[in-house]
Amino acid sequence: MKRIVLILLTSVLILILILEGPNITVNAGSRTWTVDDDGPADFNTMQAAINAATDGDIILVFSGTYNENVTIGKSLTLKGENVYTTIINGLAAYTVIHIAANNVALTNFTIKNGFFGVLIDSSNNIRVISNVITDNDDGVWIAFSSGNIINDNTIAHNAVGIYLDSSNNTTLNHNTITNNAYGIDIENCRGNLVTENKINLSSIEGIFAYYSDDGRILRNTVQNNSLGIHLDTSNGNDIYQNNFIDNSDQAYVENSDNNWDNGSKGNYWSDYNGTDLNQNGIGDTPYIINADNIDRYPLMNPIIFHDIAITDVACSKTVVGQGFTLSIDVAVQNQGDFTETFNVTVYANTTNIGTQHLTLAEGNSITVTFTWNTDGFAKGNYTIGAYVWPVPGETDTADNTLIDGWIKETIQGDVTGDFKVDILDIATIAKAYGAYPGHLKWDPNADLDDNNKIDIIDIAKAAKNYGKTDP
Repeated sequence: MKRIVLILLTSVLILILILEGPNITVNAGSRTWTVDDDGPADFNTMQAAINAATDGDIILVFSGTYNENVTIGKSLTLKGENVYTTIINGLAAYTVIHIAANNVALTNFTIKNGFFGVLIDSSNNIRVISNVITDNDDGVWIAFSSGNIINDNTIAHNAVGIYLDSSNNTTLNHNTITNNAYGIDIENCRGNLVTENKINLSSIEGIFAYYSDDGRILRNTVQNNSLGIHLDTSNGNDIYQNNFIDNSDQAYVENSDNNWDNGSKGNYWSDYNGTDLNQNGIGDTPYIINADNIDRYPLMNPIIFHDIAITDVACSKTVVGQGFTLSIDVAVQNQGDFTETFNVTVYANTTNIGTQHLTLAEGNSITVTFTWNTDGFAKGNYTIGAYVWPVPGETDTADNTLIDGWIKETIQGDVTGDFKVDILDIATIAKAYGAYPGHLKWDPNADLDDNNKIDIIDIAKAAKNYGKTDP
């Protein structure tokens, strides 16, 4: 009888909150904000959302054309709904996206029409992933920053594709850099990694390094550029297992001494005219650039790439009641040159919660959804990660694993993640009542049964456990 009375009282409270609107401030950790230039969302501009956000928040931008010049001065994620239909047009202003904070992620946008497409200024641990950056003076400009990752972007029709100035330990991986005057320009840098990029149709130079030492330029295809690679006063760089194909001039090196092979394999040079009498795939004579720069083991055939990558992991919620389910979306891309068949596994901490078997054509991407039933898992915090099993011949396995989410498993009805069901949980559900994904009031944690709607069932489930705490 006491439980029935409590449920009835709670239901009355819920009704009041729905009708009058709760005035209770609920702090449930990081928040996802929505932006839509022509529809219901938290904001109509990205800058307004950034101004309202706090460190750790996620800003989801729906498809549309946004005529903005955006400054990101907080540690957050700015994510477009679709890379080709979520467009930021800088309208020929100085900078389209200016990143001036550490720990920022920028993904899934077309960024165009600025002097700088993306400017990273004195900021560390930035991720610029899966964007199209086009028709700017400089596509990506990184200055006085370190530890940044520029990955899986298409960078085209800029004066300079990617420019690094005094920025160390930067990774440029698997970008398509085409139809720029300069593909990659690296100056006054140390310890950068340039790997598995396709750099072609540069009218001046594909790769240029100036006063930049101890970097690694590996497994890139540099093709049909005016000059493939140019090094000036840059020493101790490892440059091997690249394809240099049909560049007007393959390489020019001055005042520099670098390593053009790893002791057994060098690079493929399309103009190499040596022999391979023992047919081991390595030229019998070196490829000579100049007296200090010699590829001792030139490859007889271009390198063929096998490469599968996890590009995104997204959880449907951050708080889930024990025994309820949630969805985990995993984005996978075939970054190699062959159709591949492989497995993808999702983990909660180290526990396998699902594996799917996929076949994906070269250059294609797919998002697969896993459903995690938390029944049988202890309450507590879980880190969510995805792993794509390497395919035969794959050497770049650093992007086969992505840990990009956390889940708190708690009591059924606990929305705020404090291991008790109280008035804050009731208020949170009531505030989001009637919402669905994309709705202005949508809160995925309030969708207790993960059916993409917040309704009377969610209210009843919370009311049933009202007053309970974690033992």
